[in-house]
Amino acid sequence: MERWVRRALFFAALSASTCAHAQLSLPADAWWDNRWYVAPFVQFTFPDSARLAKDGTGFGAAVGKALAPSWDVEVRGAYEELNAQGAPDNWHNWILEADGKWYFLGRRGRASWDEIQPYAIAGLGLINDSVGASKTSVTANAGLGVTLALGKWARFFIDGRYRWDANSGKLVSQNSFGDWVLNVGVVIPFGAAPAVVEPLAVKAPPAPQPPPPPPPPAAVATPVAPPPPPPPVAAPQPMTRTFDISADGMFAFDKAVLTPVGESRIENMIEGLRQAGVTGLNSITIIGHTDPLGSPDSNLRLSTERAVAVRNYLVGRGVPENIIRTEGRGESQLKVTEAECRASGRAATRSELIACLAPDRRVEITAIAVQGNAKP
Repeated sequence: MERWVRRALFFAALSASTCAHAQLSLPADAWWDNRWYVAPFVQFTFPDSARLAKDGTGFGAAVGKALAPSWDVEVRGAYEELNAQGAPDNWHNWILEADGKWYFLGRRGRASWDEIQPYAIAGLGLINDSVGASKTSVTANAGLGVTLALGKWARFFIDGRYRWDANSGKLVSQNSFGDWVLNVGVVIPFGAAPAVVEPLAVKAPPAPQPPPPPPPPAAVATPVAPPPPPPPVAAPQPMTRTFDISADGMFAFDKAVLTPVGESRIENMIEGLRQAGVTGLNSITIIGHTDPLGSPDSNLRLSTERAVAVRNYLVGRGVPENIIRTEGRGESQLKVTEAECRASGRAATRSELIACLAPDRRVEITAIAVQGNAKP
């Protein structure tokens, strides 16, 4: 069991070090720490009376990763020693488990780093109990804890858990064990903290330039009237750009989660606006469309969810959410109908029909922007 724990911690730490570069870049109010981390700790165990043992201590470490603003996962290994009563040897226990942490008050926003963050935790794993004889059993735990920042480099944590041990070897007792465990330690993240990006500002058109002052009168006997002022500089006119993006490859079939291909297509749209000299955005309209396969209600829902997925990606890139409007039109505006596909002989099989209806599956993005002399 000791060898299993050491190997698990080694490979988890190796994975953390290779993945530590994957960071978020979010606005300050949406920021959260997504880094891999290692968490060494000391452990105080208050054993079940059925073990015939006194309270004991131990130590261990966990390697974890924040998957979402409210969720962490950890691989955790620990060793503990309990003073046995009436047994030839003390208890020497090795534990290996996978845990999930839920920060039920959330931790989104850069300012939340310095706040006390309570969490609930639960996990499942293996425990090798050894008191003269040795046996590996299933173990599960659940509990509550809090964590608090120690500057920017680490976080202090303390949690209490109830641990169930199946006691499959029936060591000392014929029953399973129910122990209480207190853990105290620090969470040390790998690499630099995620970046905070500033949102893309909505710029107003520049104000017209005032006319230059009239030249001083010439030194002549007869006054000369100043020339008329030049006409005011015309303000940049808003321009409208419409992008018709195919949903094939952008989303999985009948799904509304952006794929890497979909993110790349949106990035190409943003780059197109920059190449056109866009200096600010007034509004963006996103409309989702589907093919006629499936029920009208499910198609309307799917088209709306796809439009919202594109909006969320743009907000993550810094576009203000209040200038974005989303709409789903389902199968109401088809470019190609099923009848047309069948008439052209491109609907012999369902896969051929799906391919023929590809122009219907799309996302239309209309951007009204200010065009200036900015270089891309």
